[in-house]
Amino acid sequence: MISIVTDVHAHLQGLTRVVEEIRGIEAARHNGRRSLRICLGDVLDAGPNPKETLDLLEKEFDIFLRGNHEDYVFAHLKDKSDSKYLDPLWKMVPWALKTLGDDRVNNFQQKCRFNWATEDGFYKFFHASPESNSKSPPFFPADPGVKGLILSDVQSMIVVGHTHYFGAYFSGRQHWINAGSVGYPFLKNETDSSFSSFVTLHEQSEITATQKERRNVEVNFHTVAFERDQYLKACLQTGFLEECLPFSVAIICQTVFNRDITFPFFKAARRRGIVQQQMPRFLVDELFRLGYVSELEAVFKKLGTEFGLSKALLSSV
Repeated sequence: MISIVTDVHAHLQGLTRVVEEIRGIEAARHNGRRSLRICLGDVLDAGPNPKETLDLLEKEFDIFLRGNHEDYVFAHLKDKSDSKYLDPLWKMVPWALKTLGDDRVNNFQQKCRFNWATEDGFYKFFHASPESNSKSPPFFPADPGVKGLILSDVQSMIVVGHTHYFGAYFSGRQHWINAGSVGYPFLKNETDSSFSSFVTLHEQSEITATQKERRNVEVNFHTVAFERDQYLKACLQTGFLEECLPFSVAIICQTVFNRDITFPFFKAARRRGIVQQQMPRFLVDELFRLGYVSELEAVFKKLGTEFGLSKALLSSV
């Protein structure tokens, strides 16, 4: 069994539940034998608990890939004078580095790989694609409702993350799987709960009548609810929400509601010709226009917090 997480984004509450679920599957299906556990990257920023999340990942997982968000944090570690990270939409990068500390980030950088494959080359793992850790293949479909697949006579399998969607694509006997996201997966979520997601692979080999080995792979796409209230409290208590405005609100909405907000936002900004200096204001306007601010304020009200979200957002730009 191989257990795969990706796009964790400093989400301790989600990762904790995912690890618990993986242990349960190992106990139920493999007599407690530990699976190979792989993280496909995007770990350090865009969430409230960088240090605690990295602690848990390094304790529980075996292989770490480098995502595009690792690129951001590692670049800021190398050159803290880069004006890019002074932009309001990039506050989460210096905030994560400050929270983790230079030594911790440097140590993790030594562990990160751009890709990894099993010894026989059957399974290959990348953050986004073989070409880049920041760009997915153009053919990759999003299928947020998929639960599981039985793939027969597989020649090779490529597993990626980056898009935050579950997905599968078949080209001949080569199979591509997208592993969703622990941090903020984009799902068909019409409930009052919030979810993290991950993937497990179970291989079943058989010998055909011609004595040829046929490799079949069971792919399971898992979703697990996490403690939403604990996540929101962490966003407030650690300073992530307030110190990383306005982008932190978009991230929190994605995490709480499992909806894709930032990718459509950036597409809309490019389509309208919004320049970089206008982006923070455009994001705030979009969050209000699409109703996300009022939805999140309602969630905070149930939590009993007095945080003035609307006022904080408007004052951030």
